Amino acid sequence: MLNARLRLGTKEPTICIVLEESHLVLGQNRLRSTAYQEPLRFLSVGRNYNFKHILLSQRAQLIDATAISLCGQVYVGRMHEQNDLSKMRNWLKEKTENLPSLQVGEFYYVLQGESIKFKAPLFKSATKPTLAPIKSIACSRARKSKI
Repeated sequence: MLNARLRLGTKEPTICIVLEESHLVLGQNRLRSTAYQEPLRFLSVGRNYNFKHILLSQRAQLIDATAISLCGQVYVGRMHEQNDLSKMRNWLKEKTENLPSLQVGEFYYVLQGESIKFKAPLFKSATKPTLAPIKSIACSRARKSKI
């Protein structure tokens, strides 16, 4: 991708690549391997070619430290696992102790060493969820199995 952008020039529109479960691709110490030089190059110089990246993972401890350090902004939600908490201590310092108590939709936003807590409205529902359809399906299956 970077080579194609080199041929086209940097005036192309910005492309944002979202890497879900990024710990599977950017795992600890993988970026030091020659096989992973392209992902490292993308993370480190992609911005020069109008590429942005978003790394998503529920397992911060498994992501290579270099990959996280190349992120300009970090959003951190609720965490309980001690290894994940220790990995985030670099960015959140003493606020790391608050991570297990964050509610759904609450995050710490970290930029240039400063962090703020905010709440993002992630889910809105016009109706209250109900389990009635699931119960009726289960009941009808139970009746059919008795026949």
